[in-house]
Amino acid sequence: QWKLIYEEDFSKPVSGWSNSTVSECGGITMLGGYCNFGSGEVTKTFDNLPDHTAVRIQATYHFIDAWDTETGFMRINNGKDGEMQYAWIERYSAFSGNSGIDVCGGRWPEGKFASPIDLSIPHKDKSIKIGFGSTIEQDPCDESFGISGIKIYIK
Repeated sequence: QWKLIYEEDFSKPVSGWSNSTVSECGGITMLGGYCNFGSGEVTKTFDNLPDHTAVRIQATYHFIDAWDTETGFMRINNGKDGEMQYAWIERYSAFSGNSGIDVCGGRWPEGKFASPIDLSIPHKDKSIKIGFGSTIEQDPCDESFGISGIKIYIK
């Protein structure tokens, strides 16, 4: 049975993230968002995990505006000597297809505004470092990302 130990919806003051910028986009409060997070990665270490054998991470990744076959990702420090490893990736292009809805941001419609992340891995350490990022190469006011609804479970 999974037990929820951390939950962040970014409605309260944010702490511990390498960048704590919060915005609202399409009615959703998120870490990052339009004109805030472009290329690079935002990270946080969650400490004091109770004894466990596995961890489950849920979140929603938001692709905002003019993504052009770039990749959003989540990394976890479960590599050798705590190295950050890719745990979730999704490649996206706003230009594949003819339609989209302008949910928020600039003039580009979103073809995929929200993508769920739900990942379970063996884990027993007392802390876990999680990072979210992208490979986008444009100004964050042209293409950006945000993260919402983070939940961390253990069992």
